[in-house]
Amino acid sequence: RCYSEVLQALCRCLRLPIWRDPAFASSADAAQLGQDVRRFFAIYERNLDRYGIPLGPWKVARKLYAIRMFLTFCSQGQPEAALDIFDSEQLLPLDGDSTAAATAGEADDDIAVEFPRIVANYVRILQHFSQGGSGTGLPLRVRRLQGMLAMQAHRFALDKETTAILASLTLR
Repeated sequence: RCYSEVLQALCRCLRLPIWRDPAFASSADAAQLGQDVRRFFAIYERNLDRYGIPLGPWKVARKLYAIRMFLTFCSQGQPEAALDIFDSEQLLPLDGDSTAAATAGEADDDIAVEFPRIVANYVRILQHFSQGGSGTGLPLRVRRLQGMLAMQAHRFALDKETTAILASLTLR
């Protein structure tokens, strides 16, 4: 039971609005908090069975952690690392699979709240790769993103800059 409470506290920590504040995100406190979160996740990942952590809450916590890492890499100008996290952790349901879309809709209101920021950063990563000439697979990525956005349009809106970048990527 106490392990589940720690997991809940970690999720609350990952949802804190302070992560959105650039001044805090670059502070020593943020670095310390980030190290603590990484340390707890490593401990929990090694001991899931031993601690009896339910799979559902663990998946949400893991996804929130992956989102935090993705956004951190984006803010640090590391698009390759961010894209690796994006792809390996499937931060958005891009595969068109109705199961993935349902999962995104049901369990993850906490995660869906982050969709606009994830999409905005993903679109900027795609733009970066399209300008750098390494846009391999770019048309497929753009189509998949547009498909997901069409299915999830009722859940969130994109800012004008993201919409404009996505439109320019579509025209390539």
